[in-house]
Amino acid sequence: MGANNGGGPAPAGVPSGYVLRHLDHDRAYDLGADDPRIDDLARRITDATRERYGSGELPELDAASGIPALIQDTVNASSPAWRRLDTLICARLDR
Repeated sequence: MGANNGGGPAPAGVPSGYVLRHLDHDRAYDLGADDPRIDDLARRITDATRERYGSGELPELDAASGIPALIQDTVNASSPAWRRLDTLICARLDR
């Protein structure tokens, strides 16, 4: 993970590291849940989130809808590494 940015610079208007983080997230699917690269990716994602939104309240999903939770549960069930990544990100963002 993190070896390249998918073949070139991000398109205009895309934050630095955005494409690489998404590619690394995709690559993490097959990693073991205890792989240290999961910790690094979670840190990079939470750092980018804080950089984008600051230290205040983060945007929230529609609390009345169960669909976002259903989607997240399905994604987490598909990969132990993604489940751990979600857990780390939520903990670091205090969610």
